[in-house]
Amino acid sequence: MAVSAEEVNFLVYRYLQESGHLHSAFTFAYESLVTKSTIATMHASHVPPGALISFIQKGLMYLELGLQRSSLISYPNRPKDGTPACQPRNQLTQVSIPLFSMYRVLGSELKGETLIPNESQVLESSELSIDEPQTNTSVLPSRMISSNDVVILAGHEAEVFCCSWHPHDELLASGSGDSTVRLWDFPGGKTAACLNALPPQAKVTTLEWSTDGNLLATGCMDGIARLWSRDGILQHSLAAHSESIFSLRFDAVGKRLLTGSYDKCVSVWDVATGKLQHKFEAHSAQVLDVDWKHGGYHGRDVFASCSTDRTIAVCALADDNAVAGSPATTTTPLQVLVGHADEVNAIRWDPSGSLLASCSDDHNVLIWQLGHNHTEEIYTIRWSPTGPTTALPNAPCRLASASFDATVRLWDTEIGVCSHTLRNHTKKVYTIAFSPNGDLLASGSLGGQLNIWSVKTGILVRTFNQGSADIFEVAWNANGTRLAATSTNAVTIIDVRN
Repeated sequence: MAVSAEEVNFLVYRYLQESGHLHSAFTFAYESLVTKSTIATMHASHVPPGALISFIQKGLMYLELGLQRSSLISYPNRPKDGTPACQPRNQLTQVSIPLFSMYRVLGSELKGETLIPNESQVLESSELSIDEPQTNTSVLPSRMISSNDVVILAGHEAEVFCCSWHPHDELLASGSGDSTVRLWDFPGGKTAACLNALPPQAKVTTLEWSTDGNLLATGCMDGIARLWSRDGILQHSLAAHSESIFSLRFDAVGKRLLTGSYDKCVSVWDVATGKLQHKFEAHSAQVLDVDWKHGGYHGRDVFASCSTDRTIAVCALADDNAVAGSPATTTTPLQVLVGHADEVNAIRWDPSGSLLASCSDDHNVLIWQLGHNHTEEIYTIRWSPTGPTTALPNAPCRLASASFDATVRLWDTEIGVCSHTLRNHTKKVYTIAFSPNGDLLASGSLGGQLNIWSVKTGILVRTFNQGSADIFEVAWNANGTRLAATSTNAVTIIDVRN
């Protein structure tokens, strides 16, 4: 039996995706061309989850079996039917430990059973649950989402990584690894436009509508951001980055656009002209997320960026007169926030612009005074559209965080505690989104699980499972009546009015 380099590349690519390393998976797929291989295009559905780890584990077990072949020949307690006889743990010799492990794993796989965690794993789990806040979501009944309320939007030919509802109309934009952007009209769910004027290497990684809905910005793996009209006509190609763009943001008035790239830089663009205004080189590694600060700072526009270098940079733009000429390059930010011990995945300013939240692979959510409670990497965060300076000033401001520990947490930022731990996912949670009125929170995870929660009570209101297709992003429309979820090759639309 031989394994080709193409097959190894695909197993590594799948492992990176399943482990939540989406940025690394993008880069690896781009360099190895694995998504164009025969196994990816014709046999991907036959490769089970966790295949790489399974092959490595079995290889190590068979290696141990070969090294200890002599002990197999004289295994006195082995029954005649071939079933392994396990001795008490304290009587196992050093030679028999790998054999016991091999029988245990292979036997469980044949029976379709889940392995029982060992004592150290049980102890660790119990220790981590000591300070868990109370939650009332595990025992309350939930109503499954009916298939009559679900619309599947088929058309993309690869993973759909991002989506965004138009801020005013029933129009959804979705971006895919097939290097296209599709605009979907509702309530019919038909394709209004397919933006396919992109080169094959321009896999769409991020997109966002301007606040007035007149422009759609897209970021791609070819390092170029593009501005499109509402009808899907290309307005500007913004070329300043040398590597993939994974984040972009319009400012509050739609005047400027931020782009963050794997080339370690953040660029500021004039939306009207498509010209580069400013370039910031404040990081020593890839930029993963960017966000504008509401209200600015001493009359200057301010944004924050986060990176795999474990830092957050807070930067300020010069006034309009200073950027009217040739674009400037800045290497010194207003402030560098150091506190995370691993890659900083996402950042968000609260609606008032006074608090900045960040999440990291170090298992922490930081508002620079807020503690932590997740037990694995925290992948994303979202502020509720409520609180001071918002359209709902009398409602409390909340922060939601999603983690690879299969939980979503709601934080009370005024007193710095976790108000609810939302448990119904069984796999890593990739995406969360508050409804426009702040009453509901949607969450999507690996394995196709989509949940809708009550923010006030933490109760699971609705749930939907679309099978094995992982959910990469969820997004509400402007009036909160429909919820979009992107997954492999499709976008799912859920009508939440019923």
